[in-house]
Amino acid sequence: MGTAELEQTVTSATIKEVAAKGVPVYDYDNMVALGDALDEASKQQAIAIARKMDTDCINEALKSPLKQAIASEKEVTFEELNKALALYGDDANAEDFACIVIHSNFSTSFVTMDGFVARELTHTTDGNGVVVNNVLGYFRGIPVVVSDRCYDATKQESFILFIKKDSIGLIPKEEPFVELARNASKRCTTIYCSTFYAVALIDESGVVVARKTV
Repeated sequence: MGTAELEQTVTSATIKEVAAKGVPVYDYDNMVALGDALDEASKQQAIAIARKMDTDCINEALKSPLKQAIASEKEVTFEELNKALALYGDDANAEDFACIVIHSNFSTSFVTMDGFVARELTHTTDGNGVVVNNVLGYFRGIPVVVSDRCYDATKQESFILFIKKDSIGLIPKEEPFVELARNASKRCTTIYCSTFYAVALIDESGVVVARKTV
């Protein structure tokens, strides 16, 4: 029997430093206002950093050479979605996919699509159309996630991403770093949050971009 060594390719990515805007919280506001201002400020900073990570992952996904044209930037058909999946050939097992990410503009197309909501079809899932943790449902067994960061502001165009597991690498270099700066003279605490991470498209065959302009 012949032998062949495994080959490995190397992908480089720049380590990024991302910081949310500092939020000052005065003792008076924190004690008098309803709710916990410090907790709310930290939540908003965490969301801001998470959305920046989402945007960076999406920008890497857009580098994929696998692209499928669709007729509209706000609507998609069952046939167009299946054409996009067909670009994977016979390697389109549902369990290999992380998700299908869509802009909310496409939500109406999904919830009115027989191939997504018709209960008499074997490939649809009960509960499709009800958004839970940004998951709209499952298309042929693949989670459909709604994210309005799937939008090209230059072309004013929404798009859809089909993403397989392990095709986009997100490597955190630290846990989000939170630090408090105290100004006693003003009885004010300013919250700062930042982190380091690297992200890259590591498998071009794992991502398909479906959009009007390809």
